[in-house]
Amino acid sequence: MRITVKIKDGPQAGKQTELAPSARLRVGRGGASDWAIAEDGYLSNPHFEVVCEEGAWVLRDLDSANGTFLAGRRVTRMPVEGACEIVAGRTTFLLAPEVNVLAMLERSQPLFAILDAARTPRVLELLAGAVERFECLYSGESAVHLAACAPYLVELPRKSRLLRKLVREGWGQSWGVFFVCDRPFEEVRKHFRQFLKVRDESGAEYYFRFYDPRVVRVYLSACDAKERAEFYGPVSAIWADESKALGEQAEAARAC
Repeated sequence: MRITVKIKDGPQAGKQTELAPSARLRVGRGGASDWAIAEDGYLSNPHFEVVCEEGAWVLRDLDSANGTFLAGRRVTRMPVEGACEIVAGRTTFLLAPEVNVLAMLERSQPLFAILDAARTPRVLELLAGAVERFECLYSGESAVHLAACAPYLVELPRKSRLLRKLVREGWGQSWGVFFVCDRPFEEVRKHFRQFLKVRDESGAEYYFRFYDPRVVRVYLSACDAKERAEFYGPVSAIWADESKALGEQAEAARAC
C-alpha cells in the first residue's frame, strides 16, 4: 500500500511525493532530510519521518525542537490509518494512504449503486453486458426519451464482475454513488425516486442530480439533521468517490 505526502500549506505548497512500502521519507529544513524545506526556519533537520512498519504506515517525530502536530496535539509516533493533516514548523502536510477501494466496497453488503449515464456512454455499455440487476430510476416516457442520460440503480452482490469494472474505470470520475441498504431492490428504487425532482421558490421544477458525487457531498453538508435522515432513509452508508463513507452523517441523522 502506497502513501502520498503533500504540502497543503507552506513554502512549497502543492508539492507532493508518493512512497512505496519499502521507502522511508525524512522531512526537515536541511541536507539531513530526504525532503528539505529550507524556507521554513521552524523545521528541525530532520523534523519527522514517514515509514512503513509491518505493512502499516507510521508518522514519527524525530526529536524536533518545535514538535509535530495532529489536530493541535503534539505527537511523537502515530499510525497513519487514513488521510490526515500534519503541522510541522509553519508547513501543513497532507498524508493520504492508498485505499483498496474494491476490497472496501466488496465488504460492504448489501451494496447498490446509482450510475449516471450522462457522465459517459461507458456506463450503458457496462450495464448492457452485466448480469447484475439494474433499472432506470426514471419511469414511463422519461425512461425512454432520457435513457442515454438517465440514472440507473444497480444491485452489486459479492464478487460482482460489474463492481470490479466500475471501480477500475470509474472510481474518481463521478460516475455515480455506491451505498449500503438492506431493503429489496424495488423499495430502494422507490426511496430514491422521490428525490429526482425539486422545486425552487417560484414553484419551477428541476431534475436533481443527487447521484453525482460532486452534488451529493455539497447537498448533504448543507442539510440539517432532519433533511439528512429523510435522504438516507433505509441507507446506512454512502460512498461518493471517496474512500471514507458518508455514513457517519446517516448515523448522526438517526440519532436526532
